[in-house]
Amino acid sequence: MRRNDSKAALSQQRAEVRRGAYGKQHVGDDAGSSAAREAMRDRVHRMREVAEATERAERLSQEPIVRLVGHLASDSVRLAMAWLRLPLRVLEAVARRGQRAPA
Repeated sequence: MRRNDSKAALSQQRAEVRRGAYGKQHVGDDAGSSAAREAMRDRVHRMREVAEATERAERLSQEPIVRLVGHLASDSVRLAMAWLRLPLRVLEAVARRGQRAPA
């Protein structure tokens, strides 16, 4: 290779970059790099899911069980009261509709 041959130097640099690309075994190997990228995406996705599950479990383990049971009880009472008031609210709405003044 001549020292002044810029095209040869550029092609040599491109070949070195391609050889060093993640997941490639040979210079012209495209399928290997796309498969490696897909594998890397899957691995990152699994790592993210594991990290989120670990964080969620850690948050739940830091909150006292008494507080969780208290929230459950208060929410249950609110739900029961809403269901008990429902028929009365329906009756009120029907009564108000009948009391409307004619236009």
